[in-house]
Amino acid sequence: QILVLKLSTEQLIKHLGVFKKKDYSAIAEMLIEKGEAKIVVRYIYSFEGVNHNELAHKIINKGEAAVVADNVIHFNDLDLSVARVLVDKGYRRSLGYPDHFQAHIQSAVIAMYLDVKDKSKSEEIAKNFSSYTLPGLKDVDVSVAYSLIESYCASGVIECLNAFRLEDHFEIAKKVIEADKAEYVAKNISSFSPATHPRIAQLLIESGSGWLVTQNLPNFQGVDRLRTAQQLLDNNAGRSIAYGLAHFPGLNHVATAEALIEKGEGEAVVENLSSF
Repeated sequence: QILVLKLSTEQLIKHLGVFKKKDYSAIAEMLIEKGEAKIVVRYIYSFEGVNHNELAHKIINKGEAAVVADNVIHFNDLDLSVARVLVDKGYRRSLGYPDHFQAHIQSAVIAMYLDVKDKSKSEEIAKNFSSYTLPGLKDVDVSVAYSLIESYCASGVIECLNAFRLEDHFEIAKKVIEADKAEYVAKNISSFSPATHPRIAQLLIESGSGWLVTQNLPNFQGVDRLRTAQQLLDNNAGRSIAYGLAHFPGLNHVATAEALIEKGEGEAVVENLSSF
């Protein structure tokens, strides 16, 4: 301890290897008590084996939450209480690095980060998050996707579908379609789990966007083309069949033309007569 007190902080960090690793925590705490929290955090990886979360709590308890907030990227495995304190003290922006918090609470941290009452700020934060942070995450809870979609970032969610679990892809597609962004789903159907394609196609058709299914049908996997054609006819979207007839191999052209004419879509048949 006498040696530690005689050394400058920079010297101490530089010669940390002469101390036993079991003493690293005590040394870090001593430096924090001396008001050197910033330097401790800057060289936190030199303190091998030190619990980052405990260190963050000690710094916060010393009244230096700003040091933690400004240097979140230097920490690992921070807990939810650290996140709450940072938000309470006005450092919500620091939660924009959820991968530096414990894995099982990352979705909760993201939710706290996105929970901004000011609509204009909320949209900006959501956009930045989906552009810069989301691409590097995995197994993010579907509630985060919902929050982003509600903040007008549906395109960002679809561009980063790999950040979400495959089993959540259908619900994400459904939420995007409900947000009147069906085109995003249809045009990027290849990004969704193939297992969801038949249900997504049906959802698009039933929601009045059947033409998008026809337009992007080559990219839908596992979809029964003949059944899809019938669904389009049943949901008053048969017109798109005439314009995308090549996407429906095996379809009875005569019967289809008759069905379209009966539904008042004779013009579409005439305009595409060469395809029948």
